[in-house]
Amino acid sequence: MDENEPQKTRSSLQKIEKIFDRPWRFHGLLIMKVDSSGYLGSGALIGDRYVLTAAHNYMNPKLGRTPEKITFYAGYNNKQYIGEAEAKCIAVHRSWIETYKTPSPDYSSDIAVITLKTPINLNGESLAGQALGHFGVISPSGISDILNLTGYPQLQGDPSMYNVELSNIQIKEGKLSYNTSTFSGQSGGNIWGDNHQNEFHCLAVHSHSDSELNSRGFGASLDVEKIKWIKGKMRPQDGMCNYGEHFSN
Repeated sequence: MDENEPQKTRSSLQKIEKIFDRPWRFHGLLIMKVDSSGYLGSGALIGDRYVLTAAHNYMNPKLGRTPEKITFYAGYNNKQYIGEAEAKCIAVHRSWIETYKTPSPDYSSDIAVITLKTPINLNGESLAGQALGHFGVISPSGISDILNLTGYPQLQGDPSMYNVELSNIQIKEGKLSYNTSTFSGQSGGNIWGDNHQNEFHCLAVHSHSDSELNSRGFGASLDVEKIKWIKGKMRPQDGMCNYGEHFSN
């Protein structure tokens, strides 16, 4: 993908019904519990027990505290889902930790890796016990075709999975920007592409939208440094940490 060349695609929300199909089953709903209530976010599996999401789903300056518990529901759609697992621990990019309480948070580093307590397997009648599968991670330059944002916009009713085909995509200073209106709940939704060999890869993580017009979205674009950081958090020994003991190194 040329960093200076806009991609001309149509942008519109599409509700996803076939949650057992790839790659939809890799996506999931995050529920962050705070006291007796909570809030929603989006994320996607990048390993059997690893979820890539936005760091501000966990460290949000507007809340002033971190959630007591995070639960990931794979393929969640209108009260149905493939499987669920609680977060064991969470890795937050150091640059986000250092800037998220400042007037200018580093949204290019708004990424986090959640380690789940247990892997999630398919529980369909003919698929029971099979690995759910997951995305790979790659930089946006690795895919030159259509990019998608999948997540859980907070619309009316129970949360459902929606996909939007992104348009006018640009990359600048570690951030991906695109023309689309986004909603609360889509934060952490993975921006992904297909290499036409039945392989699906995450290229960025949706972070926020233009605060005034809500017509342009922004995501933390994955590059060599971020991909190395992400893969460094997908290690068995990191699963030994306790929830709430986030780590960044």
